[in-house]
Amino acid sequence: MFSMKKIALVLSAFLLTAPALANQGFYGELSLGSANNEIETDYSYDYNSDSLGDVQIGSDSGTLKSSGNSTSYGVRLGYQFNEYVTAEIGYHQYGTWDDTFVNENNETIKDQAETSATSVGIKGVLPLSKDFSLFARLGSATWDIKTSSSDVSAPAQVKNQKQDGTDIYYGIGGEYNINKRFSVGLEYTVLNIDWDNSYGNGNDDIGYSNEFEGFTSNSGSINNLALLLKVKF
Repeated sequence: MFSMKKIALVLSAFLLTAPALANQGFYGELSLGSANNEIETDYSYDYNSDSLGDVQIGSDSGTLKSSGNSTSYGVRLGYQFNEYVTAEIGYHQYGTWDDTFVNENNETIKDQAETSATSVGIKGVLPLSKDFSLFARLGSATWDIKTSSSDVSAPAQVKNQKQDGTDIYYGIGGEYNINKRFSVGLEYTVLNIDWDNSYGNGNDDIGYSNEFEGFTSNSGSINNLALLLKVKF
């Protein structure tokens, strides 16, 4: 038979572990927000052409900037280990945005871009009360960006590109528990993206030759402000 001392020890152990168990388990989270997108491109190129003895050699370099806002949405699946730490995987679609600018040749260019990312990371939680907490997120995001560029005077001639990569994301936010299953929150996250491109072409026909080589270094950021709805399973 259990003695009163053993019963007291069992009850004490249960009471100590119950709060931890209550803070463990899987959850899903939906987000809806607004993303501010910025891309900066440093470019340089060299060319060398010879047409029937008319030789032209030159080079150019500069910086192009493009930015825009878009509607974002996403979904996360997470596991909460305890009151303070969770692990998450997620997918976010940062929407489509466009920008129009005049380049160095006085041409009006229209750029359009669409970005999405799949992420894996951790979430650190700081409870301030029974129902409200602050949190920070940090992880790795595998992103892809689809871009198109065209001269407004020739809209049918569109240059399409697709890039992808993996970079760090981070964010902060707050969360309020409506009840034991549902909570709402607000977060601000940043995803920085970087990639390089090199390109060139050349031909050599009778009486004519042409060589062209170029390089671009691209860096961008996606700053996303979003509302959250979390459901514990």
